[in-house]
Amino acid sequence: MRIGSMTAMTVFFPLDTARLRLQVDEKRKSKRTHKVLLEIIKEEGILAPYRGWFPVISSLCCSNFVYFYTFNSLKAVWVKGHHSTTGKDLILGVVAGNRTLSVVLQIC
Repeated sequence: MRIGSMTAMTVFFPLDTARLRLQVDEKRKSKRTHKVLLEIIKEEGILAPYRGWFPVISSLCCSNFVYFYTFNSLKAVWVKGHHSTTGKDLILGVVAGNRTLSVVLQIC
């Protein structure tokens, strides 16, 4: 899951950069995503669409680790030899998600 999240974020990060620039920069000539990306590359260099990528990926890795570690630990303790059900997994997912937010928001 971590590799999939990192890959998706890497592929789509330039689109997020373009979206942010469109929202913030009212003077920007182009209003289409691909043209904005080309302008950014032309003005700031080829790596400009990925500026800020590392902190985002670091945060993503931290949150994924905390979530899956919490979920699997709770599942091992709560289910403990019994059959896992969808309802139990949903409850564990909610608890793990809340735990992830409380931990990762303090770290990152």
